[in-house]
Amino acid sequence: MRDEAALDAMLRRAPFDLLSRPEYGTTVAEQVRRSLARGLRGAPGLPELGEVAARLAVSPATLRRRLQQEGTSFQRLKDQVRRDAAIAGLAESGEPIAELAARLGFSEDTAFHRAFRRWTGTTPGAYRIASGG
Repeated sequence: MRDEAALDAMLRRAPFDLLSRPEYGTTVAEQVRRSLARGLRGAPGLPELGEVAARLAVSPATLRRRLQQEGTSFQRLKDQVRRDAAIAGLAESGEPIAELAARLGFSEDTAFHRAFRRWTGTTPGAYRIASGG
């Protein structure tokens, strides 16, 4: 319930509030995952913990603590985003595996191959063939 003055004030702020409102109803992990995924569209590799914490306007220690409270970690989220991007890249594009590995921030192809096998149980090349990519 609002009186007329409160309603008037709310309506005057509405455009600003709608455009600047943080994404309510999402977990910190979801916000970090989105930030990491956006980071893949820019420079090769993923943003570091400090960069993501700054985007979310918290300290790195606070971000770590909040993720721990949600039962996850920055590294786990980073691995999930890399895995999802790797699977999509292999299935949907003809991007060479070495370039995909570099874009995802792996220093060597072999590190990407090991990680992909750990995530999926198969090699990137075998996955690409099986998915028709």
